[in-house]
Parts: sequence; C-alpha cells; structure tokens
Amino acid sequence: MFHFIFILMGLVKFQFVLLTATIFSSSLSMSIDCFIASVLNIFIFTNLASDIKKVFKKIFRPRKFSRISRWIVRIKKRQGFLAVSVLTPIFFGYPLGCLILNSMTKDKWKIYKYLLISSFSWISILFLLSSLVKNFLQFGFSEFLQ
Repeated sequence: MFHFIFILMGLVKFQFVLLTATIFSSSLSMSIDCFIASVLNIFIFTNLASDIKKVFKKIFRPRKFSRISRWIVRIKKRQGFLAVSVLTPIFFGYPLGCLILNSMTKDKWKIYKYLLISSFSWISILFLLSSLVKNFLQFGFSEFLQ
C-alpha cells in the first residue's frame, strides 16, 4: 500500500518523491517506485501537452517575458532538446518539460525516449549518492575509504 501512495505522490510532484526517497530510504524498491511515477508522468503529460496548450491559450493572454521564461527560452534556443530533456526531471518538472519538448518536436517517441533515459539517469545518480552518504554516515570516514 505504501508503494502505491508513493507512486501517486510522484504523479503530483516528482521532485518531492525523489527527495523523500533519497533522504529516508535509499532502497532499490523506492527507486523503482520513483521510476514508475516518472514513466506515468511522461506518458500522461506528453499526450496531454497539446490539449493543455490549447486551454492555456484560451484562458491566458500572451504576457511579457519574466526572468524564468527568459531563462527557459535561452536554454531552449542555445542547448536544445537534449538539455531540456536532461533538466526536466529535476528543475522543470514533467508538465512544463513536456510542454516545452512538445513545442520543439511533434515526435512523441523521441520525447518518451529522452525523458525516460533522463529520469532513469537522475534516479540512478541520486540512489547511488544517497547510498554512499548513508554508508559514510553509518561506518565513518575511515571505514569508508577501505
């Protein structure tokens, strides 16, 4: 039951789940739950991105650029598709990242592929770092080096 709740929390805010899994439990099952939540996020928001754009265009008028929107446009223009897909799980979040990537390309399989690789990489890196930190705190620095 706990894993189901954890996956549902991941659908709401992926960064929160990654942080929670990293701090409280560096177990492999939590990392798998994070990956399941990211897969669901990627498929849901990639398929809904065009509908979300239409709703936003009807509700909101175009505004002047803010500091954050300028930063996103700068990343989009300079680094491109790969940088946005790498930064999406940690900085942008899946809803915004999928909207940006859908505006860059209409190939959904490319978006799926890049975001899945990116989320798997971030989860793996954070899992390994949390395991190293927990081992370091548990055994101390002298035991850690041996």
